[in-house]
Amino acid sequence: VVGGSGDVLIDGLSPAGIGILFENGAGVSTTTGAIGLYGTGADFGLDITDGALDTDSGDITLEGTATAATAIAGVRVTGDGLTTNGGDITIIGSSAGGVGVQLGDGGAFAIGSGSGAISIEGTGITAGVLMQDNQVASGGGAVSITGVGGDLGVSLQGSDIDSAGGDIDIDGTASATGGAGVYLYDVQLTGGAGDVI
Repeated sequence: VVGGSGDVLIDGLSPAGIGILFENGAGVSTTTGAIGLYGTGADFGLDITDGALDTDSGDITLEGTATAATAIAGVRVTGDGLTTNGGDITIIGSSAGGVGVQLGDGGAFAIGSGSGAISIEGTGITAGVLMQDNQVASGGGAVSITGVGGDLGVSLQGSDIDSAGGDIDIDGTASATGGAGVYLYDVQLTGGAGDVI
């Protein structure tokens, strides 16, 4: 899907399946237009398994809600990554089962906003936000990651988070006995002019 300077907005609903599914290299690109994907489904709200979202300077917004107790994730993105050269990136996922937001699956996964802010918020049963081997970079905007789950609030295993000019704020809550609010393993957090909170 190519939007040029216009916005690309996709809204999907599937009470017994997946709200929005991208696979087989499907992707969205714009120049200055925003990209917005909003999905509600039983198993996934939004599932991007192969493909990329790319905009020169527009915002990227992903919102997904998974409604089933057997759901896997509200938002899952395991393609090449998410990039914009100046816009904000906002990801919000909620799941009645499984994970609120899953970004990456162990391979290289990049999230870059140029000078825009990056905000990731997930609420799930097993975990709020799972980020494995992510490379997250903001040239000037803040990076905020918030997760609420049972065993894990936020997991950043093998990830690098870099904000050249803004704060890095990570907030995780785990409700299960022995759970971890924020799990950091082989992680680098780099705040240029901002604070690491």
